[in-house]
Amino acid sequence: MFPTYVLYLDGSQTTTTRLADATPVLIARKRKKAKCTHYVIGDDGAERSVNETHASYVGKLKANFIGTRFELLDSGSRPRAWGSAATRGFDDAGFMNADDDDDHDDDDDDDGPPRRRLASVRYAVNPLGARGPRTMSVSLFRRRGENGTPQEEDSCVELVSATPKWNPVTKAHVLRFNNGRVTRPSVKNFQLVHRRRASEDSLGVESEGSPVTSGRLVAQFGRVDDDLFTLDFAFPLSPLDAFAACLSAFESKFARE
Repeated sequence: MFPTYVLYLDGSQTTTTRLADATPVLIARKRKKAKCTHYVIGDDGAERSVNETHASYVGKLKANFIGTRFELLDSGSRPRAWGSAATRGFDDAGFMNADDDDDHDDDDDDDGPPRRRLASVRYAVNPLGARGPRTMSVSLFRRRGENGTPQEEDSCVELVSATPKWNPVTKAHVLRFNNGRVTRPSVKNFQLVHRRRASEDSLGVESEGSPVTSGRLVAQFGRVDDDLFTLDFAFPLSPLDAFAACLSAFESKFARE
């Protein structure tokens, strides 16, 4: 119920038996007693009990109640430490802020810089999968310098999930993964494509949730064993961004299945 996930750096022939020789890069622990899905992420794969007090702590991934929106936050302190009354309560995306979040155990260091949003992962509302496969989109927030406040987002890079095609032989929706890196079907499998403006690509689709037929593939994630998935990603995704997108895929919620 409260799993721990580890991102390993390994070659193209990853198997469960070879993980002992792989290099752990990031680790995420699902937090207990949280009101909504809440992962604490660290960059020391050997530290399985990572929390906000550890030196390896790099950020957290938090979801709304129905599991359709996730926010990746860095390791900064809570907004309430900066005395902003505007940060109290819920924002327009349904995320808890400041005193209304579940960080009541003094895990955060209130003396550091304010917490910043790094990425947002969104899933189209799809009760019991009635509208077909999952549809996800990822927004990556980039800033000009290190001194920006949470409101000073310079740019936003949009990624969208590739649309699976129906296979009449297998009677299932399928994705074509590169180099045989994904070998087992799973509802968690996905590919992310860099969304392009219509002026850049005549086949691009601007509206969220619409089919994506073109663009640059920047990530693919899928099952290769019972408890093992492979992840390939490229710029503009960072390892933390890509890992957060994968963590969101493990959540099974009524509103998006």
